[in-house]
Amino acid sequence: MNESSRDNYDLDELLGAYALDAVSPEEAKRVEDYLAINPKAAAEVREHREVATMLAFTGMDAPEGVWSLIEQELNAPAPAPGPELAKVMALSGAPRKRRISTVAPWLVSAAAAAIVGIAAVGLADRALAPIDPLAAAYDAADGDRDSGRATLVADGSTAQATAVIDQDGHGFIRAGALPSLPDGQTYQLWGVVDTGAAEPDVISLGIFGPNPELETFTTDTAVVALAITIEKAPGVISNGNPEGIYIGEVN
Repeated sequence: MNESSRDNYDLDELLGAYALDAVSPEEAKRVEDYLAINPKAAAEVREHREVATMLAFTGMDAPEGVWSLIEQELNAPAPAPGPELAKVMALSGAPRKRRISTVAPWLVSAAAAAIVGIAAVGLADRALAPIDPLAAAYDAADGDRDSGRATLVADGSTAQATAVIDQDGHGFIRAGALPSLPDGQTYQLWGVVDTGAAEPDVISLGIFGPNPELETFTTDTAVVALAITIEKAPGVISNGNPEGIYIGEVN
């Protein structure tokens, strides 16, 4: 890899952190110069920021038809052992309340923790490719035994997404295995909140676009399940699409 290619690789790895204002002023200047000449990178940053903007859409009404499907999945009996993906199980117990903080500090702190751990086990690995801050933050959350985890699956699909939510409500979801959607459609993430009422609340947690990879979200209240729906871009506030829904219990 020549110096120009390596520099571009380094800048590509900074795009997610730049969109979340989690880079230094010097790195921000380099990324901004890069975005001015690279339309693909600029589009990626816009997608990251669109997700961050849509995180504000919390506390909405449940999409019509979505909760009934989630309820069916959560109340389904456990499947017999076998090669098929397991269905989510019925839930019990009240969720813990989680607090929320700003995006940049937790992302940088989690990434730093992961980097320290990597340095401790092998200083000889310094020559490896730069660490992706989002991937490092995901690994840090996944390595915490107090984090919640979910595997989201859909009937008739072998694809799945895996999510982890740390104890402060910072969430990550690996969704790169989900099929790419056609133009005009987007994946949307929902959280199921057990309020103790007969029908739990369902809140929007983010818009992931048609080709999600490692995505982030936040929630200021504990969720007992996650669901991903396929919507018309740029996403919906209510009346979501229950067809092809991916669902997983948080445990």
